[in-house]
Amino acid sequence: MSAKIKLLLIEDNPADVSLISIFLDEAFSDNYSLGKADYLSEGLKRLHNHQFDAVLSDLALPDSYGMDTFERVLAASNDIPIILLTGYGDEAFGTNAVARGAADFLNKNQLDSNLLRRAIIYGIERNNLRKELLIHTRNLEESEKKYRSLFEESKDPIYISTYGGRFLDFNNAAAELFGYTKEEMAKLSLSELYYYPEEKNNLKEALKKKDNVKDFEVILQKKDGTPVICAITTVPHKDEKGELQYRGIIRDITVQKKVEELRRAKEVAEQTARARQEFLSVMSHEIRTPLNTIFFTTHLLQDEDPSPKQKEHLNVLQFSSNNLLALINNILDFEKIESGKIKLEKINFNFPDLIHRILDSFKHNATENQLKLNVYLENNLPEVLTGDPTRLTQILNNLLHNAIKFTHEGEVRLHIETLSKKDDEVELLFEVSDTGVGIANDRLEEIFDSFSQAHPSITRQFGGTGLGLTICKKLVKIMGGNIKVESETGKGSSFFFNLPFHIGDADQINMPHVLSENDFRLKGIKILLAEDNLTNQMLAAKFLTRWGAQVDTADNGQIAVDKLREKNMTWC
Repeated sequence: MSAKIKLLLIEDNPADVSLISIFLDEAFSDNYSLGKADYLSEGLKRLHNHQFDAVLSDLALPDSYGMDTFERVLAASNDIPIILLTGYGDEAFGTNAVARGAADFLNKNQLDSNLLRRAIIYGIERNNLRKELLIHTRNLEESEKKYRSLFEESKDPIYISTYGGRFLDFNNAAAELFGYTKEEMAKLSLSELYYYPEEKNNLKEALKKKDNVKDFEVILQKKDGTPVICAITTVPHKDEKGELQYRGIIRDITVQKKVEELRRAKEVAEQTARARQEFLSVMSHEIRTPLNTIFFTTHLLQDEDPSPKQKEHLNVLQFSSNNLLALINNILDFEKIESGKIKLEKINFNFPDLIHRILDSFKHNATENQLKLNVYLENNLPEVLTGDPTRLTQILNNLLHNAIKFTHEGEVRLHIETLSKKDDEVELLFEVSDTGVGIANDRLEEIFDSFSQAHPSITRQFGGTGLGLTICKKLVKIMGGNIKVESETGKGSSFFFNLPFHIGDADQINMPHVLSENDFRLKGIKILLAEDNLTNQMLAAKFLTRWGAQVDTADNGQIAVDKLREKNMTWC
């Protein structure tokens, strides 16, 4: 293309206009001219008054949208190629428009100079070829030499067939598309290329209804049986003897269709994931309300001096409710991680204090199981770190909980030391070890998989979802570390993970609060409890009263406000 290419750009977004202009400069240097219009009406006027080689048009304009935009540009384009510019979510419009005569469609979010140049040149060349082919079918004698050159050099497969479909002529591109030699291709008919034989008459039926067809979609097959999705454009022509022939162009649209299918599948998958997340969120809330009632009622009954038989039943009830609560929490955490909704904090926290608080929360369980719970902190560990203390606590809680659960005698040990330190960055190694049941060698890799247990009997004996270690592994990876396990059946297990941190500022500590027994001393504190669930209200009031608080209740927010005004006093 030595002559200057005349282009018309119909686009109302100034940023997109600037970006496309830059790409055009890169693609064609100064070998093009560009007319611009930011309204469809203005673009149609320019098409009427000026001659262009190609049109670049957005589908969403101030005075037109979608397929209506394309149809109006097509009607005014005087048979020049139209390249549509689509945004995210508009690919369906683009595919539909190509099927109805557009040269191509390009996603603006994926646009570059090479893609733009290829689309424009290919659209112009293909349009010129189409014009030449139509001229040739009407005036074969005058343009035989020029037609043959275009025919053979075309990148699109072109063919001439009898009315029955037997190939009379075809170009190299046609033979290459189907994987035949020219000699083999000459012996075939179009009907023999159909992937589904029962569809071989579809094109004939379409031609009976209309003399010519444009981009008729069929599934043909290569010599080796591979299916090819094609769009056929064909027109009738009578030869010198008056016998009817068909002359057509075949386009391979297999990749285009697969991209469209993948896009639709992606949309379905995203919708399914959103529905699943919404369902889990709603159900977790609905399940937790009665579960909390069971959990706290059990706790109250255990403190009311039950008989040994009653205590045994209450222990079973508490065990089951704890497992159900852990299951709900694990599933929700797993879903958040899988959907990429986990966001890490970067805050300063007192590292030794956090570790001791975590250990304190497990002392009661360890004592009940007659286990030693030990911690070793290397002397030169930083006092203040910057990172996500909540997620670190979640990892250690999971590992320590498992260690205590699967250890019948001996000890559970937390060991922390420095792996490396440079400037204000430090990498720590954590080890949680136990003298418990251990894990068989052939199960070591599987225990980090979702819903996996070291042995099928573990769920029945100890409960759990099989998600705890999966969540640990994913959190460690998100935080920039790795986790591994060493174990021997009957002798215990050791879990190791490393995490990088920045050394923090002691003046800006933000600690997550881990509850201890002293947090439940509320003597002398007045609390107004607003809760519309009467069961929850009763349970919460009992616990608060037991911890020494003076409690008054309100069934809704308005009653709470009225009571505050009526008593004219300060409540917590």
